[in-house]
Amino acid sequence: MWKEGINKRLLVPIFHGREHLNAQRWMRALQAGNKLTRLAFEHQVTGVPHTRIEGENVPNFQAAFDIDTIKDLPYLKEVLQSGLDLFERLYGYRSHYFVPTNGPFNNSLEEDLYRLGVKYINTVKIQCEPLGGENTKPISVFWGRKINGANFT
Repeated sequence: MWKEGINKRLLVPIFHGREHLNAQRWMRALQAGNKLTRLAFEHQVTGVPHTRIEGENVPNFQAAFDIDTIKDLPYLKEVLQSGLDLFERLYGYRSHYFVPTNGPFNNSLEEDLYRLGVKYINTVKIQCEPLGGENTKPISVFWGRKINGANFT
């Protein structure tokens, strides 16, 4: 039915990521012995509210393209490549539009997205670009902003 809806132009799926999980952050929290992350793991869930509970910080696991360190970027490049390939196999076309899961997105990945065929990115008007750790950089995003000929908005 999805393919029928696509063929009739009733819906046009776009790429939102390979999974709605920051796998690197999740694994680091498990390896560090974060009690609440371990509890979530034991109950087979990853959608844990990112807050401070019982004196323990629970990171945002749903923001798949957020980074804790610059060393996270090579893995995210692979996620983009394999995710877009999977999207194309599932839907029969390459997505030219990308919406990062839960918002955070390091802009150095824009070049990779462009190389992979993405022409449009949807972010908030004032994007807090993750730089690693707690560091972010506010970026004013405007419609029609171009990078290498691509419209990233």
